[in-house]
Amino acid sequence: MHITQQNYSCKLEEADLYILQLEKKHLEKYFQDTLHHDLVIEVVLDLGKKWGAYLFLCFNNKSKPDKAIEEQLDSRISDFILQGGIKNAFYAAAKQHLTVDKILPFLSSLHYQKMALVCFDGMGYAEWKILQNFLLGKGFQFKESPQFTLIPTITSISRSAIFSGEYIAGFSKTQDDKRNFKRFWEDRQKYMAFFREGELTGKAQLTGIDRVGMIYNLFDDIAHGMKFTAKSRSRALYFDAIQKYLSEANIEKELAMLIENGFKIYFCSDHGCVLSEGNGKKIDKYLIDKASKRATIVKKSILNDFIEEQKYQIPFIDDKIAIIAHNRTIFTNRNRVELSHGGITLEELVVPFVEVSN
Repeated sequence: MHITQQNYSCKLEEADLYILQLEKKHLEKYFQDTLHHDLVIEVVLDLGKKWGAYLFLCFNNKSKPDKAIEEQLDSRISDFILQGGIKNAFYAAAKQHLTVDKILPFLSSLHYQKMALVCFDGMGYAEWKILQNFLLGKGFQFKESPQFTLIPTITSISRSAIFSGEYIAGFSKTQDDKRNFKRFWEDRQKYMAFFREGELTGKAQLTGIDRVGMIYNLFDDIAHGMKFTAKSRSRALYFDAIQKYLSEANIEKELAMLIENGFKIYFCSDHGCVLSEGNGKKIDKYLIDKASKRATIVKKSILNDFIEEQKYQIPFIDDKIAIIAHNRTIFTNRNRVELSHGGITLEELVVPFVEVSN
């Protein structure tokens, strides 16, 4: 059929869909090829980055991720993590920032007069692709790299590490992001300010400030506010809700204010999330966070209570073990479906670290 003025829009849409389908097949081949080889840290990080892009592509393509590939990835990544495969990432130099606890030490090595670290709670790589797509339309540019969050992938653990710049902080201190961030930069003779979404309203708040910390809870809040039926197996409604929220929020205005006032901006995240089904087991009294039902931390002395569960030896923490739900399940009633986190899937574990420019 020839292209005419009447069918032009339709043909353009068909062409876009065809390109998306080709990109999807290309990524599926990459996953299948990669799964035939041994895993190493760099490959797992790249898998996490590309898997998030794949999920975003499926969303735009109105298609579902390949279930067989998802299950194979989950199995291989789980084995790799539980066997200590990423432990060496925590020994890496700050300049490599392979783990979220190295973000502040890395930023402190840079020579920008003003810097802002913006943490998006619950932003896995798929969520990042949605935010990136939105902000690209507002004139922002990005340079990204994947990194590991801490295990279990729970807000209080990774955020404490992010804003203190210390791995151990996530496992030993009460979460106080503002105080942790202030202490880190005061030790380096910098003046800081700390904001949550909507609190930065004018440039006067940035007068005399060298370092800004900021938290956006939109992804985590939307995820935990979603309701799914027992038959739900798609995150499309969640992604739709994110796009709607971004279209009505003022994130780009707050970021623009930072840039206009001379701040170099970096994005980070504490974890991603997965759609999970209840496994019929309840461990409420052990949970660190009732919204994160995929994992928790227990003392070694009570491991007999968790004989059948997956156990992860937390690096550098001798007396505690992370208990992680199998596959994509959560510790709650059977047939209950929720977006949750705490586990070790690529969606939860690999998060973006992003340099922002305008």
